[in-house]
Amino acid sequence: MSGATAQPGLLDCAWTQMRVVSALVLRELQSRYGKRDLSLLWVFLEPLVLSLVIGLFHTVYGHKSMRRVFEFYAMGYLMYFMMRSVLNRGASAVVQNLPLLVHRRVTLLDVFLARHVIEFLTIALVMFIFQVGLMVAGAEMPVSPIQMLAALVIMLLLAQGLAFLVGAVAALFPSVERMTHVFSYLLLPVSGAFWMMDNLPRWAQDIVIWVPTVHTFELLREGQFGELYIYVYSLEYVAYWIVGLNLLGMAALRAVRRHLAAE
Repeated sequence: MSGATAQPGLLDCAWTQMRVVSALVLRELQSRYGKRDLSLLWVFLEPLVLSLVIGLFHTVYGHKSMRRVFEFYAMGYLMYFMMRSVLNRGASAVVQNLPLLVHRRVTLLDVFLARHVIEFLTIALVMFIFQVGLMVAGAEMPVSPIQMLAALVIMLLLAQGLAFLVGAVAALFPSVERMTHVFSYLLLPVSGAFWMMDNLPRWAQDIVIWVPTVHTFELLREGQFGELYIYVYSLEYVAYWIVGLNLLGMAALRAVRRHLAAE
């Protein structure tokens, strides 16, 4: 008989990590909002209320000639809210969860993924609630809900890569966390959340076309409105950003964990 210990299979490892991430999701929710059931409602109320106010404001004071104004601004802000939350919370993810790293099965990647699961499911559910409410009120159904969901996933992956990098750097230089919050607000005007490429002059299009979030918002609007507008985006370009940022971010997290372990 061999004395070698049987190695767990790939499916067993994946199941173990899913359990770890699930446990971290529950821990994150409790640490943010407490253990009372009603406090968890704030997970949904915050983006719901903010996007409702943004949509109503632009409906009253915005472009009178634009059709379906409320949907345009509310959905755009919701997706930007998710990106901003992933990025800002990523800046503190490493520092706040250092005690968890004593557990062999918990990795920095698990910590980030747990937070990202919360942000994605929250915004996806709020978008669904919004759309159902709009249709009950007589609004048109989105042309492609699947495309809208795909845009949300793409934005999450893009924000995730940035969060990995910011979290790794902030673990070594704490001042980066404050800079990240400022950056997330400065990014809003150029992100594409509140405008479309086709509405800009040619010289402005040539500049903002390099911003990867712009392409994701264009994809979202195409899923919302179909042939109502003209859309300009390149998923291939966004894919390069996603792969590059996530690979760099994971390498940075690995280097930071080694540095923290050495200390």
